[in-house]
Amino acid sequence: MSGSAGARPDDMVARNLGPVQRSLPRSVALKLRSPFERPPDSSNMGAEAWWVIMQAIQDELDLRHAALDAAGQARGAGIVVTHGTDTMAVTSLLVALETAHRRLRVPIVFTGSHATPDQPGSDAIPNLTRSIALAGPGDEDVLPPGVFVVIGQDVHLASRLTKVETSPDRNGRYFSSFPAAVGQVQVTGGGVRLKLDRVFLEGLQQSARPPELRCTRRFGHVEHVVVDCFTPVRTLEDLAARLAHPPGGRRPGVVVQGNFVGSPHFEVHKGILREMARSGVAVLLGSRAVFERVQAPGLPFALLHRSLSHPAARLKLTWLLGIRLELDEVLELMPVDLVGEIFETDALPEWIAYETYPDARLGTEVVIAVPDLDPRAIDDAAQRLLDHGKARKDLHLYGFGHGHIPGPNAALADLVVDWSQLHDLPLPDTLRDAPDLWALTDALSTHIASSDIDPLHAWLLERYEPQCAGLVHAVRNAQAQQRRHTLQGHLRDWLTHSLSVFEHQKSVSLRDVDGLIARTLDAARFRDSEELPSLRHLSGEDLLRTAVSLAPHAIARRLVKDSVMAASPLHAAVGRATDRGVKVHPRTQVTRGTPDPTRYEAGTMLVAVGAGGRGPLAAPWRQRTLLPR
Repeated sequence: MSGSAGARPDDMVARNLGPVQRSLPRSVALKLRSPFERPPDSSNMGAEAWWVIMQAIQDELDLRHAALDAAGQARGAGIVVTHGTDTMAVTSLLVALETAHRRLRVPIVFTGSHATPDQPGSDAIPNLTRSIALAGPGDEDVLPPGVFVVIGQDVHLASRLTKVETSPDRNGRYFSSFPAAVGQVQVTGGGVRLKLDRVFLEGLQQSARPPELRCTRRFGHVEHVVVDCFTPVRTLEDLAARLAHPPGGRRPGVVVQGNFVGSPHFEVHKGILREMARSGVAVLLGSRAVFERVQAPGLPFALLHRSLSHPAARLKLTWLLGIRLELDEVLELMPVDLVGEIFETDALPEWIAYETYPDARLGTEVVIAVPDLDPRAIDDAAQRLLDHGKARKDLHLYGFGHGHIPGPNAALADLVVDWSQLHDLPLPDTLRDAPDLWALTDALSTHIASSDIDPLHAWLLERYEPQCAGLVHAVRNAQAQQRRHTLQGHLRDWLTHSLSVFEHQKSVSLRDVDGLIARTLDAARFRDSEELPSLRHLSGEDLLRTAVSLAPHAIARRLVKDSVMAASPLHAAVGRATDRGVKVHPRTQVTRGTPDPTRYEAGTMLVAVGAGGRGPLAAPWRQRTLLPR
């Protein structure tokens, strides 16, 4: 990732590979391979990206194993996968499951960082160095065959990993595995020191003997839904309708989280779940109380094993549905330990205990983002909010990392320029150089302010319905910002003058100070009685013309929003919801994390379509100034 605001995919690994290689305690030959033309943000990972990664790893394994056979060796140099932390736990578990049948002879090591290499306190280079050292050739202080994750000084089993913080805690950790990491590592000038629980790993290999399971390209389509005592019947009805026709014709499944035995609608909920099971949907229930009351002979239900988090269970079910197995065989394998993901424990793992969501009371909806989330899930939730008729319409959208949801794997600036060209609004190609959402909006608003107003005004009116309240608010904000800049300028002049007086006269009279302040305030004062009422009497067309000249940022935000919506079905669903007055709140699935979608390009796309976000960077994007006709 680049280190700019709204960080985007970059070539940081390639740029830092030389220094990393020189810092290794022993000589290691490195080969860098990128399976993507433009690496996706890890929040954008889905079935297509998984398939590319798995094929790249399988190709490398074929080469390594063939070379080992030719050399008569049992263990060779491994593979290091640099991966964003948002979905690292998902992808590494998938790779562990998919490679289990191969009896690995090299280690596969995933690693990442909480910040880009050029930021203070980044762990990117140390993590990459440790991972290469542990995957490299040798007999001691290297990892055995298997799939691992190396973050900080911890070595985790890939099948038991979860992200618990969006930034490091006081101990520098943001990943956890239960009951603990399987190893500790330290790289010094004298070599690599690895402390590994080899007895546990050997026992795991002996006890977990998975059948010959391998996924085809068509993973299953599995949704994750939260149901509690306040969940209305319509939520499960909409879910059943979506899973009756899953995207791409994939085999459907659902992970149902929550205990809703006490719901007044429980019998209806039970009937809907049983009907889904009869129709061929794999239903995985997270509550034993619900499972005992819903299960029936001959229906494909399964109970979530307590050692699995709901996201891990959803991934395993997605993978199993992509294998040529009968539905009852799929559900029978869910509680079976294949790669160490299932284990017995008396203590509930911390990451499961922290999985809580808002109650589904009237006026509140919860959507859990999963890779390849069906946009209809967002549309259905927004429609339920709009239909209940209450003033409160809050959609909590739980995404990856800092609240991101899967989106287009493309630069935001490219999306805007390409979209404008398709819609007869030529924009300068120089906009493609904008590094992030904020710079792009500034450049676009500058272009709008310098454009011929009449053609642009006509173009906008043809496509949008002006929203008077939003336009008045945008113009007022622009005028207020103009006043602030004027005031700052006058105060800067006053301060410069005062310092000059102090420098030459060593004193300044209070009368001089009072006079300068009075003139400053008078020059920057906004005449409410004259200017604000006049805005209220303008028609929508005139307000739009005023906004184009005085508040071009508001127009630029609408164009950016439509560009993102056109490129991403999920963002289009969010944008439709915010256009209709639904408040979409980005949340994070990280158990103790704090969402901040403005930090990365994948998150700023969510901000661009009007989805919540705190602080001055995100707030203006919630304004409704123009609605598509």
